Amino acid sequence: KVLGLDEAAQLKHANNIFNAGGFFNDDENAFYGALRQIPDGIGLSQTSGKFQRKYQQDMKEYIEYYLDTKEENYI
Repeated sequence: KVLGLDEAAQLKHANNIFNAGGFFNDDENAFYGALRQIPDGIGLSQTSGKFQRKYQQDMKEYIEYYLDTKEENYI
């Protein structure tokens, strides 16, 4: 049995995280919802890799950019 997410699930989560960031406003609930859907650390790592390859950005830095206030930054 293979651990982790398949390619489609990785892409779905990466897209959801990317789309949660906005030019004028971001959707904090969409960030948290997308992250909650990732089942474990292996899936998170795979999704982060997919995000990096698709958007040429570090997923953690991307999320931290949009969740930049102390009370929002839970990562």
